[in-house]
Amino acid sequence: MKRIITKVTLSATFVLLFVSALAGCVNHSTEAESIVTNQGSEPTQSEQNATVIDRIPGIPLSTEELTRFNDIFAAQADTNHFLPVNGFFTSHYDDVTELDFVEFLRYYPGDGILEEKDASEFEALSKDPNFPWNAGDFGKEILTVNDLPTPTHRILRTSVDETLQKYADITTADLKNTEGVCYLSEYNAYYNFTSDFGPGLFECVGGKKDGNIVRLWSDADIYDGHRELLTLQEKDGNYYIKSFQNIADGE
Repeated sequence: MKRIITKVTLSATFVLLFVSALAGCVNHSTEAESIVTNQGSEPTQSEQNATVIDRIPGIPLSTEELTRFNDIFAAQADTNHFLPVNGFFTSHYDDVTELDFVEFLRYYPGDGILEEKDASEFEALSKDPNFPWNAGDFGKEILTVNDLPTPTHRILRTSVDETLQKYADITTADLKNTEGVCYLSEYNAYYNFTSDFGPGLFECVGGKKDGNIVRLWSDADIYDGHRELLTLQEKDGNYYIKSFQNIADGE
């Protein structure tokens, strides 16, 4: 599934919307804590009683903007269709270069499924140290692609780089940890073996714009009260993902 790099250039309203939609999901308290604690002066009693969300600086996004972003998000994934951007919401990170790459690729839209005609490619893949099976697992001396219980998805590195560049202004070369992923340099491709469905999803219920930074958050989790916080930064008229954190919204 090849994609052409298209920068996310948005109108004033759509920019805020894109930022909101991406914002529904974020994890970690580092940035949130800095937002709250690095204000320079001693907090007042009312500030001390405010939640993390209350203390995030900026101008609130309108209900219309949030609704439109959630509409966009709802169109990004269902049981038959999802987009590469969903991979950004399968893990939490303080810096997008530290995202969990294994999880990012787990449900990434592939560039084809290996078949019998791809025997040479599959043979090379089966020798990768991260390949999860061996012929003995199936009582065979030589393993073929048809022996596996799940499809073998090929994901071109160029496709992944396009997605990372479009939404985060980085490439795979900038990622801090790519361990655990099957990769064949001779085919310039990553591989995974998923057969179920579980792309990253989010729904924002609020957001604020502070200069060139937009922060979006989800509703509080019913079990632990945490929220996901997505932070975007404007650059050359485009908004890029900077972090996706899980924050405690307590007082």
